[in-house]
Amino acid sequence: MAVSQTLSVTEVSGSVNTSANTSQVRILWKSTQSGDSWNGYTRTAKYYVSINGGAEKEYSVNYTLPKGTTVTILETTLTVSHNSDGSGSVRVRTWMDTSISAGVVEKSQSLNLTTIPRASYISSALDRTLGTACAVTWTPLSKSFRYKLKFSIGDWEYTTLAIYPNTTSPFTYTEYILSLDVANKIPKTTGTMTVSLFTYSDSNASVQVGASSPTTFTVTVPDNEYTKPSVTMSLTPVSSLGGIFSSIYIQGKSRVEATISGNGNYGASITSYELFVDGVSNGTLLSGYLSKPDNITVKGRVYDSRGYYNDTEQVITVIPYRNPTLLPASGESSIICARCDADGNLTESGNHLNIMAQRSYSKVLSDGTQKNFCQIRYRYKTEGGSYSSWVTILAGNALSSDEVITGALLDGALAIDTTYIVQVQAVDDINETATVTITVPTEKVYLHKAGSINSLGIGKYAEDPNTVDVAEEIDVKVRGALLCAEIPSNTDLNSITKPNRYGGNESSLYTNCPTSDSTTFSLEVISLGAFGQVLQRFTACSTEATTYERQFFAGQWHEWECVNPPMHVGVEYRTKERYLGKAVYTKLVDLGYLPNTSRKLIEHGARGVKIIRCVGQTSSGNSLPFHYDNLSNWIEIYAGGTYIVVNTGNDQSSDTAYGQIWYVKN
Repeated sequence: MAVSQTLSVTEVSGSVNTSANTSQVRILWKSTQSGDSWNGYTRTAKYYVSINGGAEKEYSVNYTLPKGTTVTILETTLTVSHNSDGSGSVRVRTWMDTSISAGVVEKSQSLNLTTIPRASYISSALDRTLGTACAVTWTPLSKSFRYKLKFSIGDWEYTTLAIYPNTTSPFTYTEYILSLDVANKIPKTTGTMTVSLFTYSDSNASVQVGASSPTTFTVTVPDNEYTKPSVTMSLTPVSSLGGIFSSIYIQGKSRVEATISGNGNYGASITSYELFVDGVSNGTLLSGYLSKPDNITVKGRVYDSRGYYNDTEQVITVIPYRNPTLLPASGESSIICARCDADGNLTESGNHLNIMAQRSYSKVLSDGTQKNFCQIRYRYKTEGGSYSSWVTILAGNALSSDEVITGALLDGALAIDTTYIVQVQAVDDINETATVTITVPTEKVYLHKAGSINSLGIGKYAEDPNTVDVAEEIDVKVRGALLCAEIPSNTDLNSITKPNRYGGNESSLYTNCPTSDSTTFSLEVISLGAFGQVLQRFTACSTEATTYERQFFAGQWHEWECVNPPMHVGVEYRTKERYLGKAVYTKLVDLGYLPNTSRKLIEHGARGVKIIRCVGQTSSGNSLPFHYDNLSNWIEIYAGGTYIVVNTGNDQSSDTAYGQIWYVKN
C-alpha cells in the first residue's frame, strides 16, 4: 500500500519570446494512491521554484488523496525570464505531508531552457574605397533590437549612432561614409579595417545584450586630387657654355635640370621623382641635350608610397641652333682659295692668296637680341709642315655682310714651287666650327726634274724626295704591271706600315701573321689618314682565299678580324661584325648524332661569352631550327653560355649535325 508521485518540468513548445528574453515552463505534479493508502481530507502541499540558480520561491496548493486514484496536485505554466546572454534554467522541488502511512513525500526536477539568441553576427563586410559608403550585413533577431557598428584601424575608431533595422531579414547598413581621414593610417594603397556589431534590446540602445566577433574588410585609399602628393618644380639650363649662353636653352647645346619637391598627403611619404621633357623620361632629373627647337613642355612628377603621382608642367623655349657652315661666295659654285697676283686676280703662277667664301650660322635670338656671332679665319702650312696661327678675315661682329672676298693675302710669300695646305674656317661664339681644307698646288709645269732630291714632277714642281710627284688633276695610266714588294721571311708584319701591295712566302715564317698555314699570301697596306693610321688586308693564297683585316691606330695594332671565315670545326674566328659595340666571334661545333624525341646538350667550348644567335645544318641538308608540316616533325636548336641545346619532336637519330654560334665576350 503506497502513495507514488510524478513531477514533470518542461518548456512549452513555441513559447520563446526573443524580444522579451523569456520562455514558458509547464509544471505537472501528480499523485497515485494504491491499496489502503489514501486520505480524503483536504490538505496543503508546497512547491518551490528556483529561476536561473536563484533563491527558491515557495508556493502552496490544496489537495486530497482519494483512495485508489491518481490526482493532479499541480498543473501550472510559468513565464521565465532568461539570463542576459539568453540562457536559462528552472529547478522545481515539491513537498507533501500525506498524514498517512506514506508520510512526507518529496520530488525535485531541474530543466535547462533553450538559449535565446541575443546578439546578431556580421555575415559580410564588403571591401570599400575611402569616401564611399560602408556595406555591412547582418540578420537582426528581433524587430525591436537596436544596433551599433564600431569601425577601427590602428588607433582610429568610429562608432555609429543607434541603427534600427526594424526587420528580421538580412539587413545591409550603408549610411556611414568611410572617412578619408582613415588614409592617415594607411601608408600604402590599401589597409585592413575592423568592424564589430553591438546588439541592444531597448529603443535607446543603452541595454547591450551582445556583441559580435570583429570582422575585417579591405579599404582602399582613392587616387584623387585630395590624396595625390603635392609637387613643385624649378628648371635650370645646363651646358658647358658660359656667359650669355648659360641662362638660355639652345638646341643641341643645352640640357634642362629640374629641382622637384613634394609632400605626401593623408599619411603617404614621397618615394621618387621623375622628369619628362617633351613626353620622354631618361630616368634622371637632368635631360639629354635638347634636340628640338620649339616651345617644349617639361613635366615634373613626384611619386608617393602608394604609387600615386602628381605632375606639374612648365614650358621652356629652345632657341634654334645649327653649326656654322662655309658656302661659296655669290656667283661662285665653290669656295675659292687659290693663288692670285698682287691685285687679287686669280692666276696659277701667283704668289698671293685669294679667299672667297661666305658664312651661314645661327644668330641665337633671345628676347629679340642676337647672342651668337661668327667669324671667318684661315691658316696655312706647307705639306708636311706646321700650321700658322689663325688669321681673322671677317670679324664676328661684322653684321653688314656674311661674305668675304680677301683680295691678295700673304704679301707675295706664297712660293710658286711649293704646295700649301690652307684651312678656311667659320667659328662662332659657341665655339662650333666649319672647316674647309684646300690644297693650293705649285705653279703648273709640264715636267720638273729635281735632281737634288731625286724626284720628278709631272704637271707641277717636284717637292718630295725620291718620288714621282704627279699633280692632282693628272690621271696616270700604267700599261705594264705594278709589281708587289716581297716581304722577306721572318719579318714581323707589325713593321709593314708603308702603303703598298706586298707578297709573302709561307705564312708560318712570319710574326704577327693571322694564320700559321703553310700558304703564300698577299698583304695590302692602305693609308687611313694623315696620322699614321693604316689598314692591313691579308689574303691567303689558297682555295679558301681567307681574308683577314686589322688596323693600326692610337699607337697600336688591333686584332686581326676574319672577313670570310672558312668555318673549320672547333676554330674560333673574330669577325668584322659588331654587337652593341663589341666584336662578334663565331665558331662551328660538331653536334654528333641528333637525339630521339629528346634533348641533347653539347659543350661549345667558348667560355665567358654571351650568345647572339645559333643555327645549324643536318647531314640530310636541312637547316636548323627545323619544322615540318605536323606537330612532331621538328628540331629546335639554341645556345647558352656553356652548351648548344638540341630538342627533337621525333626520332632524328639517323642524322648528324653541325651548329654555328655567334657571341660576344664578357
